[in-house]
Amino acid sequence: MSIQMGVCQWSLPGNGLYAVRMAAELGLSGVQLGLGYHRTGFYMEQKRIQQAFLEDATRYGIEFPSICLVSLEEHSFTHNEGSEEYQIAYETLTTGVETARAMNIKLVIIPSFFRNDIQTRQDVEMTAKALRYVCEIAGEYGISVAHESTVDAKTELELLDLVGMPNISVFYDSQNYRFFKNLNQQEMLKSLYPRMCRQLHVKDGSNEKGLEGQVLLGQGDSGFFDTIEILKENSFSGWVLLENYYWKMPLRIENADQYAILQKDLHTLKGCLPENA
Repeated sequence: MSIQMGVCQWSLPGNGLYAVRMAAELGLSGVQLGLGYHRTGFYMEQKRIQQAFLEDATRYGIEFPSICLVSLEEHSFTHNEGSEEYQIAYETLTTGVETARAMNIKLVIIPSFFRNDIQTRQDVEMTAKALRYVCEIAGEYGISVAHESTVDAKTELELLDLVGMPNISVFYDSQNYRFFKNLNQQEMLKSLYPRMCRQLHVKDGSNEKGLEGQVLLGQGDSGFFDTIEILKENSFSGWVLLENYYWKMPLRIENADQYAILQKDLHTLKGCLPENA
């Protein structure tokens, strides 16, 4: 196993203010970036912001393993084909790939939550269409695409087959399947592992209390340590990315210094999944 540990930009206080420097000071190796939202102008598309992040990455020795197109939570490519919302969703796909290319990021994450939640057969087919589109333009630049959703394993694998592209894979999250759809996290991982990219999110929470990513790792009901054991059994190598929300209640009451809370999770993670093991 060769593990690199990072954090999602949106998990950090202030939506990742000084994300690169803070990640380095905390002993992490990478930051998964967010493209930003259409309503606020896709900040990561801005050349000056890209340059600042790249300069910080060189200065602090931090990598950007992937970029997530978070704006797709708000604009659907599964409904109202031809509408302004639909056009914005496809603009997001194109902008995400171009931003990844400019920053030499080799993996683009496509989330299917909220406005792009998959519930019907039409949703499956429209999602496959969008994923095929982004895979085609990403493939021209040697960029891969990973799909993050909460559908059951059978549907997710069928979806990948419908896409039919060599640069598509699954992006796994250690709580979302249970939190959103009450699916068994460990069974999902076992089923999806052969087609999973070499990156994943780790977070924890409580279904009973409605807490997503707001409980320290191992203290929620997602079966976090069981998930880790499956990764170890499969000799997982790649990026493990912290995605707890350290700025949200009730997690932030753990410590006035929200970065200190993250350090607790990092200590837990290193204790059960050592780097470069």
